[in-house]
Amino acid sequence: MKTVSQRVAEAIAASHKSQRRIAAESGLSQSMLSRIVAGDREPQLPELLAIGEATGFSLRQLSGDGLDERVQVAARSTGPSARQLYGQMVYLAELDSFLESFAVPES
Repeated sequence: MKTVSQRVAEAIAASHKSQRRIAAESGLSQSMLSRIVAGDREPQLPELLAIGEATGFSLRQLSGDGLDERVQVAARSTGPSARQLYGQMVYLAELDSFLESFAVPES
């Protein structure tokens, strides 16, 4: 199982951006991002969100929840519209899970 730091490093590589650029776009210092990638610092939620925004990766992809791997789409096409539908479904499932985590339980 990959660590968060490994997933962040992979996201940066997949974005084809430098650590310096990701740091600038995410509002993190380059040294902080470097420590996260090296595994010397565990990122906090706002930092992961900012890194995700800069790399185009979701919080779930970076944190390793695997929700995107559990979403299945049955479609007759594998073209762009099917991939777009898949992306929207993953986004909505992530949003649902995120909002559910802040729900107040019934008393």
